[in-house]
Amino acid sequence: MDVIQEPPIKRKRGVVNPSKYQRNRIKSSRSQGKEARSYYHFVKINGKNVKVCLKAFLSIHAVSKQRVQRIKLLLCNNETPEDKRGKNVKSNLMGEQYREEIREHISSKRVAVAEKIVHQRRAKKFYSTLKTTTEECQQREDLAAFCFDFMQNLQLPEFPTQDKFYLSQLTVSLFCITNLKTQKSFFYIYHEGQAAKGPNEKDRNSKVQFTVSKFHHLVYEEDNVVKASEYINGFMWNTFTDLLQPRTSTSCLQLPTEKAYKGPLPIGTVKLDNIKTLLRWVEEEHKEYYHNILLNHPPKDEKVKKNKK
Repeated sequence: MDVIQEPPIKRKRGVVNPSKYQRNRIKSSRSQGKEARSYYHFVKINGKNVKVCLKAFLSIHAVSKQRVQRIKLLLCNNETPEDKRGKNVKSNLMGEQYREEIREHISSKRVAVAEKIVHQRRAKKFYSTLKTTTEECQQREDLAAFCFDFMQNLQLPEFPTQDKFYLSQLTVSLFCITNLKTQKSFFYIYHEGQAAKGPNEKDRNSKVQFTVSKFHHLVYEEDNVVKASEYINGFMWNTFTDLLQPRTSTSCLQLPTEKAYKGPLPIGTVKLDNIKTLLRWVEEEHKEYYHNILLNHPPKDEKVKKNKK
């Protein structure tokens, strides 16, 4: 039996049935609850809004494309922007499991706990001694106590901005003496051009003493009132009394009349140059203070000092 095949239908080249491939994206998006939106970007020039492209809008306002897209998404959903600062996940952030293991490892050692206990006991002993000494001085007339406080160094001139903060600035030291009997304090403020000694250093040379190391409020007296040493960690102990009391002994030590330094101390050339640079940002009422430093204090050659060492 012979099979007769029908000849294939020939289609013209370039003719395609469009109904099979037709898609209506607008209808499909509307059925899903989505709508197409168009956005226009404007820049206000001389009080008028001028239409610009997205690239020009981003470059003029110096913002990223993601930020503009986020604002568009918030407008479409009628939502308020959420502050996401500090909520980003850092790349080098450790997991909670590792952090818990580190906590267990630290807490397993009793050394840290012992150091904390020793620190707390020393602080408690210091404050209890200070409290009992203050009460005893106020009850007894023949007893006086003094507290010496070495404070943190400060930097002048003070600027909060980072580019000026890290300049080599003038170091200022603070020293305080408190009379626990009268509850009065005496502050000594000096910069490195007035004394070449910080508040936490000790004067090792007995011939050249800093003015704060001298007893401005105490002198030698034969009457046994206060027993103390003239120098820090000194071996010779003597008796002292208040300057307001009349001195009956002629052999008592007088207050120092000569200064510890003959003149203003030299300051580093780098610091003097930085003071000149920062001087134009200093307020007018404080400029005279820095002008006197630049005029009276000679520059110190730090390179020569390093070569000598």
